[in-house]
Amino acid sequence: EGKNVIAINSFSKTYGLAGLRVGYCYAPLELSNYMRKICKPFLLSSLALEGAIAALEDVAFVNKTVALVKEERKFVLNGLDKMNIKYWPTQGNFVLIDPPVNDMEFTSFLEKKGIMVRPVGNFGAPGKVRISFGVREANKALLTAIEVLMKSQTTTA
Repeated sequence: EGKNVIAINSFSKTYGLAGLRVGYCYAPLELSNYMRKICKPFLLSSLALEGAIAALEDVAFVNKTVALVKEERKFVLNGLDKMNIKYWPTQGNFVLIDPPVNDMEFTSFLEKKGIMVRPVGNFGAPGKVRISFGVREANKALLTAIEVLMKSQTTTA
């Protein structure tokens, strides 16, 4: 609509290409032309480009991934609700939470359990943590680890 807005999407989760670090953006023509002038050539390998093109055609994989995220999002958010952990509503493949302890302590505890989450203070949300939805086994492990952490906090308090 003539607004100077740039939207960016990655091929990470939905298309299963996180390791290739490929994505795309859409923007008004004037902005796109400007970006094309300042963009360095050969930023992506031919393998990454071929993977992205093939991924666009794999509708079955995308549908399967979207269905998984929708189902697992409900599962994780329900678990967070039961533990009274504050989070921000989401329609994406991750959720932003206000962890029950300091964000770095929370992240470190989960990491020791083999679970990676991302503190997002450096993205303008101090003290908050981003959790991506995974497969059921991983999501169960996440919720169990958070319960263990919360119980350890009540027994030491």
